[in-house]
Amino acid sequence: MMLPALHSARDRARAVSCVSNLKQLGTAILMYSMDNDDFLPADLKAIVKSAYLEPKVLENLVYVGPYEKTKVSQIKRPSQYVIAICKPTCSHNADTLNILFLD
Repeated sequence: MMLPALHSARDRARAVSCVSNLKQLGTAILMYSMDNDDFLPADLKAIVKSAYLEPKVLENLVYVGPYEKTKVSQIKRPSQYVIAICKPTCSHNADTLNILFLD
């Protein structure tokens, strides 16, 4: 009787974990840009190497941000600029997709 409730709670916990990882990535990207003359990182290795983020946080995320030197101030619509998404193989509900925007 309690198995459906436990399954639902487990799925919700996984979704919250995914959102938390995206938030940590967003914070790390902004910290990186503040320390690097407003430039966004070209890849996530720079963030991990600079110790802004633990590699474990990136396990289920795909970085789609800029792959070249781009300043935050150059981006005209940060609320529409996608930085990262969760992988399709992420362990939460398949009906949802978590996306990190620049703003």
